[in-house]
Amino acid sequence: MVLFDTVGIVARPDREEAVSLAKNIAAFLSSKGRKVWMNREIAPKADKFTLGSAAETPAELLIVIGGDGTILRTCLELGRSEIPVLAINMGTRGFLAEIKPEHAMEAVRKVLAGNYVKEFNAKIEVFVNGNPLPDALNEILITSAVPSKMIFFRVQRDGELLMECRADGLIVATPTGSTAYSLSAGGSILDPMLDAFILTPVCPLVPTRPLAISSRGRTIVDLLKPQVRAVAVVDGTYQHDLKSGERIILQKSKHRAVFIRLEPSFYQRLKGRLQFAMEE
Repeated sequence: MVLFDTVGIVARPDREEAVSLAKNIAAFLSSKGRKVWMNREIAPKADKFTLGSAAETPAELLIVIGGDGTILRTCLELGRSEIPVLAINMGTRGFLAEIKPEHAMEAVRKVLAGNYVKEFNAKIEVFVNGNPLPDALNEILITSAVPSKMIFFRVQRDGELLMECRADGLIVATPTGSTAYSLSAGGSILDPMLDAFILTPVCPLVPTRPLAISSRGRTIVDLLKPQVRAVAVVDGTYQHDLKSGERIILQKSKHRAVFIRLEPSFYQRLKGRLQFAMEE
C-alpha cells in the first residue's frame, strides 16, 4: 500500500531557502511516484508541478515550510479539512513546526515509510451574531481596532457570569494557542490532553487573572458599549469588525487540525522551542 499518493507543498515565497527546499522535496516525492501539488506563489519556480491553493488541494498530506505564521495561514485556508500537516520550520520560534530544515528529507522519508504519529489539535468555532467565522487553531482575539483604546466586555459560560472587564482585549485560546499570544499576555500553558480553553484579558484596567475553562458548552462574549471600533482576529490573520452590542459565541469545533509528529512529546517541544529552564 502506498502512503500519501498525492502530496501538497506550501512554502514561504519570500525565503529562497524555503523555495529551494520545497523544490528538492517535490523532486524527491516525484521520484518516489507521488503526485506533487505546490502553492501558487512558488509553483512557477518549479513549473513541472501542479499549482493551486491550500483550500483546493486534493493532497492526502500537506508539507508546510515556514514559521508558525505560515502554518496558521495554511490551516485557515484549509478550513474544516483535516488533511495531516508535516511542518518544517523556516521561521523564528517555530513551535508548531517540529522539523528543522536540515532534517527535512529524512523526515519525509520516515513519513512515507509510515514512521510517524498523528497529533490532533482542537479548534474554536466562532459565531458573531449567528454568523460563522473561520475556526481558530490558536486563538481568537477580541480587541479595539484603535491602538491603546480599551473595550468593555462580559463573558458568560452556559448562563454563568465568568468576568466583566475593561481591557485592551480578550484572548480565548486553545491548548495549542496557549503557548502563543495568550502566554505572552500572562496566560498559563494548557496541556494538550486537557479539554479546555483559556481566557486571557489583555492589559485589564483592574487586575484580572486568566481563567482556564472547560471547552464543553458555549462561551458567550458580549461587547458592552465600546467607545471605539472593535475587531475579532482569528489566528492573527482573519479579521472581522465588531459593533457595540454584538455577541460572540465560542465553542469547541467538531473539526481538528492534524499534525504529523516524529517526536510526539509536547513537553520536549516546550523545552526545545520555549527554552524552559530544565536541569540536564
